[in-house]
Amino acid sequence: YEIGVRLVGSEMCIRDRAMSASTVKQALALPDDARVVLEGKIVSEFRPEHYQFVDKNDDAIEVEIDHKDWRGVTVDENTPVRIYGEVDKDFMKTSIDVKSIEIIK
Repeated sequence: YEIGVRLVGSEMCIRDRAMSASTVKQALALPDDARVVLEGKIVSEFRPEHYQFVDKNDDAIEVEIDHKDWRGVTVDENTPVRIYGEVDKDFMKTSIDVKSIEIIK
């Protein structure tokens, strides 16, 4: 959970950066660049840094995790994880640009 503060003109704006999306379906309905927190499993890697993520409802979405953002975390297809990222809407598809990942214990 993160709070962003920025100065706009002479006013300070505080923007809550945590989004309510907790499922893939909810994330798919959000606008581009919306921040999300999802729980589920990374079930496969289909090209470097691009993975198939599946939530508790068995809904799937592509997630992009840069090598540096793994920060030493190692998972397999059975490891429950929590990912923090942003919705990335392109013309043909929606994916999640993951900023950090953690194992759910």
